[in-house]
Amino acid sequence: MQEAVSFERFREEIRRLPQQARQGPRYLRSQLVRFYDTYRFILKHYGAPRRMASFGAGSAYVEAVLARVHGVQVVVFDFPDALAHHAALYDLLGFERFALDLSLEAVDAPLADHIDLVLCAEIIEHVPAAPSRQFVDHFRRLGARLPLVVTTPNCSSLRHIVKLLFMQPLLPAAEHTFGDVCYENEGFHRREYVPAELKEAFEAVGQRLLALDYSWYHWPLRPAEFAIYPFEVLVGRFRPCMILGSTMEDAAPEAEDTALAAE
Repeated sequence: MQEAVSFERFREEIRRLPQQARQGPRYLRSQLVRFYDTYRFILKHYGAPRRMASFGAGSAYVEAVLARVHGVQVVVFDFPDALAHHAALYDLLGFERFALDLSLEAVDAPLADHIDLVLCAEIIEHVPAAPSRQFVDHFRRLGARLPLVVTTPNCSSLRHIVKLLFMQPLLPAAEHTFGDVCYENEGFHRREYVPAELKEAFEAVGQRLLALDYSWYHWPLRPAEFAIYPFEVLVGRFRPCMILGSTMEDAAPEAEDTALAAE
């Protein structure tokens, strides 16, 4: 199994990539810890997949390092406008890509095959559909039931608990939460989840939770986060981001059959 490169090497590999106008240097700087934690999670629990699908990849920083350092072939699924925006980067990295709206029903015929791992990084919270529904659609697009790596906000994080204590909303304004799903409106969260819900979503499609880890957004910390950070270090489940991986080993296959039959 291939070893993860150091944080410094990971950062340098990303800095060599063409700068993106969207999700560019400022976004990268704030999300770098989460990117590196996701990269390490994949290598630790799955090794370097030969061929990986990434839904809603965007600037694809994690995918880029997996491709450049570990030789992973990457297939990207995203909005047509998103693919056009990142076309130069995807061309440089040799990413195969398919344009689609992830909120719509899956196509009847698979779009890509021979995939070993599916990455859904910060995407399920943007789609107004149950995670299990999204996973089934992905399997149909790929023609197979495959292991999943999911990163998404942790709705049970300490930061959310503090917001509720001060009677502050956790999600964007309702106009955005219930707005159209489109490239221009893709940044808004429609629903956030707690770990138990994602565990149940895996089980609903015939998989089981293999590993669960937690990470951070917004690094370096913003001033208001300094008081919370020590508690997040001590108690991992208080951190704002969760990284989950599934496996089909020792899972109940009838659950996946039931999910597909319900379609």
